[in-house]
Formats: sequence, structure tokens, C-alpha cells
Amino acid sequence: MVFEIDVSGSDIFEKDYAILVAETGNRKIMLGHRFPAGTIEVIRARHGQSEYRYKKSKEGKSNLKVRLYCVAIYFLFKELKRKYKIKEANLNICRDFSGKEENIRQNIGFLLGKKLGLMTNIAFCRLPANSVAHRYAYLLRKDNLNKFSKYNLQIGLGEFEEFLKK
Repeated sequence: MVFEIDVSGSDIFEKDYAILVAETGNRKIMLGHRFPAGTIEVIRARHGQSEYRYKKSKEGKSNLKVRLYCVAIYFLFKELKRKYKIKEANLNICRDFSGKEENIRQNIGFLLGKKLGLMTNIAFCRLPANSVAHRYAYLLRKDNLNKFSKYNLQIGLGEFEEFLKK
């Protein structure tokens, strides 16, 4: 199966940042996660208190953002695998983290490959503005009335911290 992965929002530490995974075939499988402001505030504060394995530096903060992004993708695919019995995934990932492609490739390889047992092939590209992942990531981010709640997987702070703590 081929999936597109895109985000909406300027920074993962900003309000209502959203990540969406969408299958490009006829099944129209899609699932996303919108980061709650409270979760992001706690993660930023705990990173500032050196509770995570990422240094309090520009590079450390950047690596933390990539890890959060990849962990969210892990939980999205964990749910998709449970629901749709996915065994392999070709990922077309939008270049939202310029210069961090190899870091993302390693994180996703570990999380999806080793932890979930999915066979993955990763390609980084610029998704067209009319792609399903691009459009619905934006709609998920802007959804103040919870009309997209069935596409928004709730991931708790503890679930993220499982992959962030020292």
C-alpha cells in the first residue's frame, strides 16, 4: 500500500499542529493526529528541564521535533495496522523537515520496522497541493468543531514520553 504523510502548521511546537497519513489507493484510509496545546507545553517544559534524551540546544530541540513527528507516525500506523492488517507500506513523506531526512528515515525504520514489523520503503518528496494528505492535514488542524474527530487519533503525553525519556 502507498501512503502519503503530510503536516499542517508551521512548527510542531505551535498550536494545533497536525500530521496526517493517507492511503493513495481506492480504500481512502486516512488517520491523523492533532497535537493538543497542553501536551506540547508539557513536552517543551520537560525538555527545558533536561528530562528527555535530547540536549537543550538548537540541534537537540530539532532532534526532539523529529522524534515527536516520527512517534506520532508510529502510533498512527500502529492503529492502521490493527484496523486494516497492513503488512507493508510505501511512504511518500512531504519534505517538512528539511535536512532531517536521514534522521526521519532511521526513526521510522526503527519504529515501523523493528517495533511494528512493517516492511517500509520511504521516499521524500513535495506532495501536490491537491493530495489527500495535504488537504486533510490542513482540515484536521483547523477543525475547531471536531467534525474530523474520527480521523484524529488521540495520543497521550505518556505515550510520547515513552520514546523521549532518558
